[in-house]
Amino acid sequence: MAFIGTFKPIPSHWVALADQVLVSGANFVIGVILARTFGVHVFGVYVIATTFLYYANTFQSSLVISPMMTALPNELDLSKRRDLMSGFLGYALVMCVLSVLGVAFIVYVLGKIFTSMRLGENAFPLLLAIVGFQTQDWLRRALYAIRNSSMALLLDMLAYGGHLVGLTILYFVAKLSPANALNSMAVFFLSSALLILFFLKIIPSYFQAKSVIAKHWRDSRDFFMSWQFQWAGSQGLMLFGGALLGPQTVGALRASANLTSLVNVLFQWMENVIPVRAVTHLKNGGISQMYRFLKRVASIGGLIFGVIVVGLIFLSEQLLVIVYGEEYRPYSLFLILQAIYIWLSHYYKMELFAYRAMQKTLEIAKASFILAIVSITSGVIGLFFLQGKAIVLALILGQSISHIYLIYRRKFL
Repeated sequence: MAFIGTFKPIPSHWVALADQVLVSGANFVIGVILARTFGVHVFGVYVIATTFLYYANTFQSSLVISPMMTALPNELDLSKRRDLMSGFLGYALVMCVLSVLGVAFIVYVLGKIFTSMRLGENAFPLLLAIVGFQTQDWLRRALYAIRNSSMALLLDMLAYGGHLVGLTILYFVAKLSPANALNSMAVFFLSSALLILFFLKIIPSYFQAKSVIAKHWRDSRDFFMSWQFQWAGSQGLMLFGGALLGPQTVGALRASANLTSLVNVLFQWMENVIPVRAVTHLKNGGISQMYRFLKRVASIGGLIFGVIVVGLIFLSEQLLVIVYGEEYRPYSLFLILQAIYIWLSHYYKMELFAYRAMQKTLEIAKASFILAIVSITSGVIGLFFLQGKAIVLALILGQSISHIYLIYRRKFL
C-alpha cells in the first residue's frame, strides 16, 4: 500500500509527447505500407486524394481550431467550458459540411480539366474520410485545449491503431486499394471520435455555435488567410505539379517527405512548448530576451537537423530502396531536398513563434502571401525545366523569402 501511495501520475507533457510519437509513427508506418503496396503511380493517386483532404482541413484548422485553442484554456468555469466545447463542435460540423461540399465541387471541376485529377471510385471514400478526419482532429485538439492529454492519447490510439489494423487486414485479404484505405480512415477515425464524445457527453449546440462564430470570426481572419496562402504555396503547388507531371511525381514526393516525417515529433513538441515559453520571455524581458531564447532553441535544433541532412545526402538512395523498394530509387534527390526544406523550416518556425507571441498575426499572413506567390511562380516556371525537383526547390525558395521578410520587419516592431 505504501508503494501505491507513492505512485505519481505521468506528467501531461510526457503524455503529449507519447501521443505525438504515436501519431507521427503511425503516419510513417501507414505511408510505408501504402507506398510499397501501391507502387509509385497508384500511391500518387492516393496522395492526390489525401491532398484534397488536408486542404479541406485548413478551413477547420484556421477558422475553428485556432480560436478554440485560446478560448477553451481561458475559460475556467467548467459549465461554461462545456458550453464552449458544444459551440465549437457545432462550428466544426458546419465547416465540415461546407468543406465536403466545396471539395466535391473542386474535385469535379479539376477532374474535367486534368485527367490525372480524376478520382473515380476514390471520390466518395475521400468525402467520407474528410468527415472522419475532421471530427477526430477537432476532438484531439479540443482535448489538448482543456489539458486532457490522456484522453487525447486514447483517442489517437483508437483512431490510428484501428486504421493500421484495418489496413493490415485489407492487405492480407488482397483488398488494399486507395478507395479502401480512405474507407478505413473514415471508419476508424469517426468511430473513435464518436465513442469519446459519447463518453464525455459532448453534443453540438446550434445556439452556442452561433455565439462562437459571432465572437471569434474576426479573430480567425488572419489565421485563415495564412493557412490558405501556406497551403497554396506547398500542397497546392504539389497538386498542380501532379496535374502536369502525373501521379507518380506526387507519390514520389510524398514518399520522400514521409521519411522525414518522424522529425514532426520534435516540431509538434515545439508547437506545444516553445510559443508558451516565448510569451513568458516576452513578458519578463521584452522582445530582446524573447529573441535570445528563440535563438538558443534555433541553434540546438539547427544542429540536430543539420546532422540529419548530412546523413541523408549520403544515404538517401539506400533508404528509399530499403523502405519502399527499387521503384523509388530514381527519386533520391527528392529526399535530400525535403531534408533541406525541413532544416530551414526549423529556423522559419522560430520567427513565426516570435510573431505569434507578439500577436502580430497580420504580419504572418503577409509572410504567408509572399511564400505562396514566390513558391507558385518559381514552381510553375521550374516544372517545365526541372520536373518534380522544381516543386521542392520552390518550397525552399518561397519559405526563405518569407523568412527574410519577417526578419526585415523586426526593425518596425
